Amino acid sequence: QITVFCKDFHTPDWFKGALIYQIFPDRFSRGKSYVEGQMEAAKKADERIFHDDWYEDVDIHGKPQTGYLACDFYGGTLDGIAEKIPYLESLHIDCLYLNPIFEARSNHRYDTADYMCADPMLGGNEAFSRFSEQMRRSNIAFLLDGVFSHTGADSRYFNKLGRYAERGAYQTAEGKGSSEYSSWYTFFRDNSGNVAYDSWWGFADLPNVNENDLSYRDFILGDNGVIGSWLKKGAAGFRLDVSDELPDSFLRELRFVVKENSDHEGVVLGEVWEDASNKISYGSYRDFLLGNTHDYVMGYTFRDTLLGFLMGAFDAQNLNARLESYRENYPPEAYYCIMNVISTHDVPRAITIIGGVSDPGDREKQSQLSLDEAGLKKGLALMRLAIVIQMGYVGSPCIYYGDEIGMQGY
Repeated sequence: QITVFCKDFHTPDWFKGALIYQIFPDRFSRGKSYVEGQMEAAKKADERIFHDDWYEDVDIHGKPQTGYLACDFYGGTLDGIAEKIPYLESLHIDCLYLNPIFEARSNHRYDTADYMCADPMLGGNEAFSRFSEQMRRSNIAFLLDGVFSHTGADSRYFNKLGRYAERGAYQTAEGKGSSEYSSWYTFFRDNSGNVAYDSWWGFADLPNVNENDLSYRDFILGDNGVIGSWLKKGAAGFRLDVSDELPDSFLRELRFVVKENSDHEGVVLGEVWEDASNKISYGSYRDFLLGNTHDYVMGYTFRDTLLGFLMGAFDAQNLNARLESYRENYPPEAYYCIMNVISTHDVPRAITIIGGVSDPGDREKQSQLSLDEAGLKKGLALMRLAIVIQMGYVGSPCIYYGDEIGMQGY
């Protein structure tokens, strides 16, 4: 393959080979100042389940009246993360990648409710300021997770549940007055004449936004927009959720804004699971690594190749050939900072996979699953080999929090 890319394509040198650590904020650390009832005091909602016991099992059912909504919380905070800086330094971490921190309804926070507010349960904007300053003093950069293909239905922009004071787009669709956010979304009437709307993969809690809407673009990318504001507050860049579902024009403008607000040192990381140099989506080849949109992508191709080798799916010669194909396809500036992962929030823990336990495909059974003594011994040995290859290979290795201590789970 001949990959044609911009002659002046350059990625930040500080990120090439940087050691990254990924944190799911709710489940990393509460912090020393945590008090009982802190989660409820920060934000109440009937569907939420609060775990006072940090070691209590994760909820897989939800409340009877709602069912599972990913609305159970353990109370991790930004202050709690900052308190663990000595631990991060002991691992020689250069950069944190934080799963979403913006206010949201769910524990994963991929249903953004307010792009300009760190979630109150994480400590809010005041805690973010403290966190950012402590990261700066420790010389540890951090990336934020930006979700720009959709928002939450329970958000100040859509406001389907009516929990925000101002009118949202949903109220406009119901004929209850105008909202400045109404043009962000696409509404229609279903067969019964009820209000319906485009949503991400059919999930009603995640209404799609129109990234070509000028008011939405200005809100995210404008002079006082989301991207510029958080970069000025200390973020080193953004990881873009489902970036292959964002228009190239939006991505190009976003990259420009990141560079302009960071002296060209800010980074743009894309969630692309396949070979990003020749990916086709929405009927055309995508401009992911040609110097106009992303700096680099998440290295799921590295993960799939490495785990396949460790599990005996193919031999070392095949492993090398696969990795070489990506090196040959990717522009060097991107290849030297690909985020090479072994586990992430979107895939099972690597030790569980390579330890030899098959996925039962059911939450109830998954929650009871753990490696036996022989499986754990095998898993630990292969994980050590995986880490050696990951750390020694070209790119920026990323540890998913807990993998360093052998955490299991599907």
